[in-house]
Amino acid sequence: MTQLALRPLGGPWFKNLIGAGLVRLSQRPRKIRADRGCVDRRVPPPQGQEPLYNDSFVFQGSSADGVLVMTRLGLRGAGDEAEAWLWMELDGRKLVIPRAELPSEGRNELAAGGLRFSHDGAREAGRWRVRYAGPLSLGGDETAACELDLEYRPTTASYLSSEHMDPMATGKAMAEMPWSRAYFRRLRSERQVRMEQGGVLSGSISIDGEARAVTLSAIRDH
Repeated sequence: MTQLALRPLGGPWFKNLIGAGLVRLSQRPRKIRADRGCVDRRVPPPQGQEPLYNDSFVFQGSSADGVLVMTRLGLRGAGDEAEAWLWMELDGRKLVIPRAELPSEGRNELAAGGLRFSHDGAREAGRWRVRYAGPLSLGGDETAACELDLEYRPTTASYLSSEHMDPMATGKAMAEMPWSRAYFRRLRSERQVRMEQGGVLSGSISIDGEARAVTLSAIRDH
C-alpha cells in the first residue's frame, strides 16, 4: 500500500506518453557513457553555469546501536568554494562541523575544512576513504576534537539516474504539473545527474582521544 501511494498518478494519457518520451530521449547511449565516467570524479561547471553549479559527494551510514554518520562535500561556484558537512550521533551526543562554508582545497581535490574523500588507489574496487580531523561542535561553545577514518566498500550495484530512471514513472510525475514554457525552462535549468550506491562504512572514530571501531550500513551519493 505504501509503495502504491508513492507512485505518481500522472495526468491525461497523452501527457503521460509525452513525458515518458522526453525522458527516453534524454537516455541517449553517449550521454549515459559520459555520466558513467563522472561517477567517481569531480565534474567541472559548464561554462556560464557557475552560479547554479553544485557537485555534491555524500557518504552516510548508521548502525543498530545508534551510531549515525553523515558526511558531504558540495563544490560550488567555479569549484573553489565548498560546503563541508559532518553530522554525527555517537553515544547519545550530537556533533557537527562548526563551520559549513569553506574554500575547497584545490579544484582537483575532494577536501575542505578537514574533511577529505579519496580513492586511495582502490578505484577499481569502488572503495573510498572518508577522513576528518578537526573540531566538532556539541552545541553552544563546547567542542570536541575528532579524528574519523572510515573506508567505504560497495555492496550493491550503482543506480545512475540518466540510465536507470523509469521513463513512465518520471513522465507521469511531469504530467501532473501544469506545462508551460516557464516550466520546461526551469527543468532545463535544473539539469543534474544522480548516482547512488549501497555499501558499508567501517573504521574508527576518535572523540577527544577516545577511539571506537564502527561498522555502518551505508550509502554513497554523487
